[in-house]
Amino acid sequence: MSWGLERKSDENVFRNSSGGPGLETLLPAFWTGCEQHDVPVTMVARLLCENPAKHFHLDDRKGSLDVGKDADFVILNPEPYEFDPANSLSAVTWSSFEGMTFNVRVESTFCRGEHIFEKGSVVGDPQFGRFLRPKAREKKSQTVKGEQ
Repeated sequence: MSWGLERKSDENVFRNSSGGPGLETLLPAFWTGCEQHDVPVTMVARLLCENPAKHFHLDDRKGSLDVGKDADFVILNPEPYEFDPANSLSAVTWSSFEGMTFNVRVESTFCRGEHIFEKGSVVGDPQFGRFLRPKAREKKSQTVKGEQ
């Protein structure tokens, strides 16, 4: 959860609220970093789509664009821009990314094939989202020492 700067100004760091805004900057910041460090942008899809879906044991329909999957994707505009948290959709108006130039901007977002975000505005039905309960982990059989 993100907190306002008023909850982060105590001289004793342990009395401050933790957390910072970052969801809307994650993709542009990561993409920009990959480009700046010659990391293939295919790594973006692996680390921000496939791996989280696996790590959090989400529905098998998540994490890729294969046939039969949910069609969750974004359309990026390769347009450099300076991030200004004052224009953010976040509940707070600060960011550690303030003033950073990103190489891409999220233009559109689709969830399960439905258009939900366009150029800074939510365009989909707010009730469209749903909570995904992680799948139960498969239990690995353990071999007792001496058994085969």
